[in-house]
Parts: sequence; C-alpha cells; structure tokens
Amino acid sequence: MPPHPQARRWLDEVADAPTWTRVGHPDLDLPRLRAQLRALVPPAPPGSLASEPVTVGGIPCLLQRPRPGAPLFVLLHGGGWALGSAAEMQPWGRAIAQATGAAVLSVDYRLAPEHPFPAGLENVETVLAALPQAADELAVDAGRLVVGGDSAGGNLAAAAAQRRRDRRAPPWATTVLLYPALDLAGRHPSRAEFSDGFGMQDEAMAWHEAAYVPVAADRERPDVSPLLAGDLRGLPPTLVVTAGYDPLRDEGEAYAARLADAGVLTACTRYVDMVHGFADLTRFDAAHALVGQVAGWLGRTVPGVPAAG
Repeated sequence: MPPHPQARRWLDEVADAPTWTRVGHPDLDLPRLRAQLRALVPPAPPGSLASEPVTVGGIPCLLQRPRPGAPLFVLLHGGGWALGSAAEMQPWGRAIAQATGAAVLSVDYRLAPEHPFPAGLENVETVLAALPQAADELAVDAGRLVVGGDSAGGNLAAAAAQRRRDRRAPPWATTVLLYPALDLAGRHPSRAEFSDGFGMQDEAMAWHEAAYVPVAADRERPDVSPLLAGDLRGLPPTLVVTAGYDPLRDEGEAYAARLADAGVLTACTRYVDMVHGFADLTRFDAAHALVGQVAGWLGRTVPGVPAAG
C-alpha cells in the first residue's frame, strides 16, 4: 500500500521547505523554526475547552480540564527533544479531553541542545512527583493517571515509566506511545528503509539524537533507549501506535512485542499508509481515528473513562 494522499502531500511540503527549517542542514535556524511552529498552532474554536497556564513542581504546563475531579492525562510533546511545546499540543489535548472527559496536562519540558539529557526527563519526573500534592489545586484526580506522548514525548513517557517501576513506586493507569523513539543506539530495518524522502532524514535524526544525548555511549542507557531495558515486567498497560512509513516503526513494534512477552497488557496498531507525525488533526484524517482509538484504550484501562461505543 502506498502512502495515503494526505501523507504524500505532507512529504512534498517537507521536501520543498526552505533549508533554514531543515534539522541537520547547515542553514538550520533553530530559534526561528521553534517560533514558526508555535505560530502555526490554530486558535481554539469559539466556545471550546480553554487552556490554563499552570506550574507543577516549578515546571510550566498547560491544563485543559473539562470538569473538576477528572482523570489526568500527562501529555508530552514530540519534536526530537529540541522542538515542540505544550502550546503545540493543545489541539490534540483538546480532542482527547473532549473524547474521554479526562483533563490533559501538557508539559513544557526543557529542550536540547541547550538542555541535553537528562534535563527533559527530569522535568517530566518532577511534574509526576508533584502531582499528588498539586491535584487539589489543579482540580484533577491524580490517582487515575495516564502518561503519554508522541515521538520524543513517547520516549520520555516510556523512560519515566521504567524509572518509576525501578523505584517501586505505584504504576500509573496506562501509558500511550504514539510513534515513539525507543532505541537511539540501534538501527532497525525501518530506519534504513525510510531514511530518505519520508520526512525524517538520516541527518535530521542524527542531529536530534546528538543534541539530546551528546555522549554516544549514553544512548544505550534504558532511560534513553527504553527498548534496551533488560526487564519490562511490571510496567503499566501500554498502547503503542506506529506508522507504516516511519523510520521509528520497527522499534515501536519491537517494544510492544517485548511488553506483551513480559506479561504487560499491550495493544499495538500500525497505521499502514501513514508517516511520522500523523497525529496532526489539521492535516490527517487518520488523526481523528487515532483520537478515537486512544479514547477507547483509556476506556479500557482508566476507571471512570467511558468505554468506546
């Protein structure tokens, strides 16, 4: 099956983008690219769920809360640990909140290369550790907790889940990983197959990985490459979503298979004609189906979230 026409159109736009927007290119203007991506966030529709700036554990976040006492989805943005922001996740967070009734807390963790590993992961863990004390002020139920993200955000969610398990802290209700980066040390077949012309060039991926983890040997750490962990037992139920034309496809599916083998309740879905980043609700019809899938998974794993259908 070829890429969906919407995916093909997006890939053509990426190929025609100016060189200052291309990560890994000598002309990259990172501050300008970050500003442009933030400026492209569509405004909230009139009357829709508002986003409230909050601080949790000293970390800036945005909260979308449909009702007091709702379960909480801690949402971690993608962008290769160097791009993205809580603001850019607001359309997705709004859709999840509307579909599930859960509150969504988007975290503005520190970005590389200014703040390499473990800065972003430490910010995420700081937020998670502060939630029991912050829950009343936020008017959310931190006892019904979901943690997830896309791409680099999925990496941070998986790493945080493993580190929480290793500390013998109670697991959260479920983890949601959308086309996650889970092995920065390996080279899975999909990385070679889609290394050119599929929106995630080799040079861009190498730049992101070096920016986030400058010491190459550290990329074999499980909290950098969660797929390399020796033991995946005891992790929360996990939904893994991959895209058929994504260099990260194989490592996501390998992680899902290892989770299932370890006895973790796991679901894994490949959107066969999609590309990395297809959760963009403004570009891809599949993103709306993905919202429904995530809502159904939360209905299965989080008490009080309505079951799909």
